[in-house]
Amino acid sequence: MSERKSQKIQAIDLNELYVQLNDHWWKGKLAKVPCRWSTRMHAIAGKFWSSRKGPEIVLSVKYHKYFPGQIEDTLKHEMVHVWVHQQGLRRYGQMHGKSFIKEAKRIGAPLHCQIYPEIRRPYKYEWACPNCGRTSKSRVKRTWAC
Repeated sequence: MSERKSQKIQAIDLNELYVQLNDHWWKGKLAKVPCRWSTRMHAIAGKFWSSRKGPEIVLSVKYHKYFPGQIEDTLKHEMVHVWVHQQGLRRYGQMHGKSFIKEAKRIGAPLHCQIYPEIRRPYKYEWACPNCGRTSKSRVKRTWAC
């Protein structure tokens, strides 16, 4: 994918799009959450999370170079996470629960991102179980056993 396409994607103002979608789908009632692009994120389309600076939405440049037509859908998906958080409906360990699915369907947000070539990182390590001898691959270097 070209550098020019990356620059074109990053030129899209996610914060402005957030305000437009918030006004349209939630009548402006969602909390204002800063949005930004990430050139490092590659395994997911986007995420809503709390950093040291507070909550934010981050979208992947790499993912959206493959699927530029999904920028609005990805942002809507992450905004549903904001809505669930704001409503106090999130259950521990459950990112896409019943409340999330219901709201995502209401606004037409996808539940999952698509697979693309850069989504899978290569395995760096191979290990063998000391008990049974079974081998497997891993992305982290550790002592593994069955």
